Amino acid sequence: MDARCQVRPAAEHDLSGFVEIERQSFSDPWSRSSFLVLLNDCCWTAESDGQVVGYLIGRTAGDEAEVLNLAVRAEWRRRGVATALLGAAADRFRTRGAENVYLEVRAANSDAQAFYRKMGFAEQGRRRRYYDAPPDDAVIMGCPISRPKMPEKNGP
Repeated sequence: MDARCQVRPAAEHDLSGFVEIERQSFSDPWSRSSFLVLLNDCCWTAESDGQVVGYLIGRTAGDEAEVLNLAVRAEWRRRGVATALLGAAADRFRTRGAENVYLEVRAANSDAQAFYRKMGFAEQGRRRRYYDAPPDDAVIMGCPISRPKMPEKNGP
């Protein structure tokens, strides 16, 4: 990851950056209020020089964890930001007793699927026509948190 970028727990003042990245990244973006509701569970911010460059929103339930949303500003992609965010979340998931982590990704988003496979995720199933704007299937991916490819948090 770029040395000028740091991953830390998210705060309410990060949400305008989240919304900006969300609108840049997704055709059906979350609202600020959607982020606010989930802010206190497992939420991480990647920032550089005071600018939000990425975020991850997750949650745990029993021995399972879920990545609800992960996005990185376009000019910061392929620089290790998503890996660092996933590592921070995986550490939090582990401390909360999660054994497996799951997520949903658009079937058409082959780049995201390739990233998650690199991190040790595998396809678990599909949800037909899960997404709107445009309609698309959701690929359900899962990974044991103990899998060696699942990153551990490095840094702060």
